Amino acid sequence: MFLRKTWVGLFLLTAAAAILRLWQIDSIPPGFHFDESFEGLEAWRILTDPTYRPIFIEGNFGVAPANAYANAGMFGIFALFGGEPGPTAMRVTAALFGVLGVLATWLAAGELRQLGAPRLTAAFPWLAAALLATTRWHIHFSRMGIEP
Repeated sequence: MFLRKTWVGLFLLTAAAAILRLWQIDSIPPGFHFDESFEGLEAWRILTDPTYRPIFIEGNFGVAPANAYANAGMFGIFALFGGEPGPTAMRVTAALFGVLGVLATWLAAGELRQLGAPRLTAAFPWLAAALLATTRWHIHFSRMGIEP
């Protein structure tokens, strides 16, 4: 029964984090930031140019390419289902990574508690993940298609 409650609670926490990050993702935040456009162009180049596989992107003062590769993958998924590769696809990628961050926080806090921290209660992983799921800054930056 305890395991079932844990899974239900984790599902509800993940669903809340996903709703906060994906609700009106195509229009909030308004506009398209310069860094988002740079990342989008790099992702498009990765997707369309088979010879372009960077291990470091030198433009825009230098960035790691992981976000561009993830965005290129989401562009491909959107195109596969008839969507348009663009800002919304990039923001969905960021939102999904934000939700994964909430799950990772829950797991990390649970491990920290099991390592023998005597003052951490069973509620600690839930509180840590719930705070991250509802923190304004984390929600905001999880909705922008830029590198964290």
